[in-house]
This record gives sequence, structure tokens and C-alpha cells, in this order.
Amino acid sequence: MKESVIKKVDFLPAFCLLVVSKICNFRCKMCNMWKNKDRQIDRKELSIEEMKGFVDDLKNVTTEPIFIHLIGGEALLRKNLTEIISYIRKSGFNSSITTNGYYINDEMAKKLVESGLKGIFLSLDGFKEETHDYLRGVKGSYRHVKDAIELLNKYRGDDKSNRLSIGITMTLMEKNLDEALDLAEWTNNNEKINDFFINACLQ
Repeated sequence: MKESVIKKVDFLPAFCLLVVSKICNFRCKMCNMWKNKDRQIDRKELSIEEMKGFVDDLKNVTTEPIFIHLIGGEALLRKNLTEIISYIRKSGFNSSITTNGYYINDEMAKKLVESGLKGIFLSLDGFKEETHDYLRGVKGSYRHVKDAIELLNKYRGDDKSNRLSIGITMTLMEKNLDEALDLAEWTNNNEKINDFFINACLQ
């Protein structure tokens, strides 16, 4: 029998990070994860059974409804992502993901909300479309984020006390430094967006 991936600890975690994908469809200036796309890395990723086992083990550590944050790579490249999210919800925990938003169409937005996802953080690295697209290495990626916000808001319902939270994360660099305040103001004035976070990138 495999040893538990979580050992007994004398403190309660505030949240957990779970890597669900090691590949990405973007070519971001600040990240080399996209180079994994042509590598055989499936064997290095946790299987759905191992992820469920992690969640089961976590229940032995805490019964608090903490957040399990799912990250990549690009999280939405994980084919059974919504199954993982549903399992987390049924186990009494909350889940959130960070995504570039490229794969969020009408069907995906509906599936994410219905699976019980509690938080989604969309990467947006510029107030200007050309800045974001340049830094993310994919033309049209800015528009995908804007569309994703609308689609997610469409399905998350009106109960503000118990619905999906939509957040924006900005990776701050020299290239987009002068757009940070404009982006922060835009998110603050957008009633569809709940949170705004900045990650500083050291260059």
C-alpha cells in the first residue's frame, strides 16, 4: 500500500496548491513552461486517482473547507479537470484555478460553474490589448480573457454569497509597469470582477 502523500502535521494548512498540468499553449515572456509541450511528460503528472488520493489524505489533516488551488501549466489542458473539481467539492473543500482563459468557451464556462468551482483567476498582463498579447505570446489572448469574464458571469448566478468568484492576476514587469494602475482601476470598476492580484516578476 502506498504511503500517504500527506504526513501528519501540527498545524492546519490555509490552502493547498495542486499541479494538474505541466504543459501550456502560450509562450509567455516570463515563463518556460510552454517548452514542455513537445516532451513526454504524462508520466510525470499525477493521475486522477492520485489526485483524489491527495484530497482523501487531506481530509485526515483538516476538516476545514480550505481552498485547493489547481495550477499548471495551463490548468484547462487537463482533460478531466472538472472531475477533479467535483471531487474536491464533494469532499468538503473549495477549489480554484488559475488560467489564461483561452479555452473558456460557452460549454467550458458552464461546466466549470456546474462542477462547483469557487474561484477562477484569469491572467491579464496589460491594460492594452497589444501589451497583453505580446507578453503572453499569443495574438488574440487578450480578447479571450475578456470573453471568458462574460461567459463565466453568465453562468455563475445571482447569489453573491455563494457563487463563483472571478479574479484577475497581473504579472508585473517593466513592459507593463505603466499599465498596472489603469488595469487595477478597470477591475475595481467592473462589477463582474471580484479580485485583482499582482505577481511581481524579477528580471
